[in-house]
Order: sequence, then C-alpha cells, then structure tokens
Amino acid sequence: MLATAGAGVFRAADVLWAHARLGLLWWLGCLPVVTAPAATLWLIHAARAHSSGEVVPAGRAFVRYVLEATAPALRLALGHLAASAYFVLALNSAIPDGILSTVIRGVVIAALATWILTVPWSFLLLERRRRGAWDAIRMSYLCALRRPGAAAMSAASLVAGAMLLWLVPPQIALLAAAALPAAMTYIPLRCLETVPTRYLDAQPERTGNR
Repeated sequence: MLATAGAGVFRAADVLWAHARLGLLWWLGCLPVVTAPAATLWLIHAARAHSSGEVVPAGRAFVRYVLEATAPALRLALGHLAASAYFVLALNSAIPDGILSTVIRGVVIAALATWILTVPWSFLLLERRRRGAWDAIRMSYLCALRRPGAAAMSAASLVAGAMLLWLVPPQIALLAAAALPAAMTYIPLRCLETVPTRYLDAQPERTGNR
C-alpha cells in the first residue's frame, strides 16, 4: 500500500512539474507583451502534444514557434480587443429610453454573449487550423453555434481557473501561477473536440495568409 501511495505521489509530482514547466515557458513568452498571444498558441499546442504523449516543443523550437505565430496571433488578439472596446462603448452609449432602446441593447447583449463564447475557441482553432485570424474567428462562431453548451463550458472553465489563481493562498501562489495556465487549456480542448472533425478541419472557400 505504501509503495502504491508513493508511486501515486511521484506521478502527481511529475504531472505538476510538467504543467509548471509549460507555464513557466508561457510566462516567459508573454514578457515582451506583443508575443503573449503567440505564447498562448504555443501553450495550447504544447498541452495538446503533452496530452497525446508527443514531444513538447521547447528551447529553440519554442522560440521559433512563438516568432512564427506572433503576427497571426496578434491580429486575432487585436480583433478581440477592438470587439471588446465596441461592446463597452455600445453598452454605455446614450440611447433614448423606449422600445428601440430595449431592442438595441438586447441585440448588443446577445452579440456580446456570443462573442464571449467564441473567444477561447478562436485561439484553439488558430492553433489547430493555421489559416489566419479571420478564419479562426469565423470557425469559432460556426463551432459555437453547433455546440453552444461546450463553448459555454470552455469560457466558464477559464473564468473559474482565473478565479482559482486569484484565490489560492500566498504560500502556493507561485506554483499555482506556473502550473495553472497549462492545466486551464485541457477543458477547452476537450470541449472543442465535441465538434465533428469535418467542421474543425473544413477547408475554407478562400485561403489567405496565416
């Protein structure tokens, strides 16, 4: 029994170290700020590789991946930043009271809710499909329409992970900050896998630059 318990502890420590290593590399990739979206794509790629038993890219492969992914990932992040600014302005704009105001705000709130559901999957799809920011946004909307429950679970899991990181005791805050980012990718990845592969890997009508 002691041997079994000891083996379980070692396995848990090994998993924790693997996630912490990925998280530390992710934080390192985020330091220049403009490479943070690309580092997030690498983290998704690394978590997918780790879960399937493949070799996780590190060292020069990590640097090369981040540099190559910086432009498309930054375009995607800026697109979401622009969308968030629009929704903030739309919800705080002065609209005369009445039926028209209610309709407009209802439409904006519905669009905001849909956008929130698609943000996590857009990064997953950019990493998976490698066909550019617009393709990732378009496909994330289409996939969310097919699996709204899975898309909602993906977004909720990221919010829960961020809250957990905020609430952890100070004694383990550094360890949690290193290990949680990688662990937070698994639920969105599993949720996206509920979408049929023929949709996830569907060829676009027009191919563009990455």
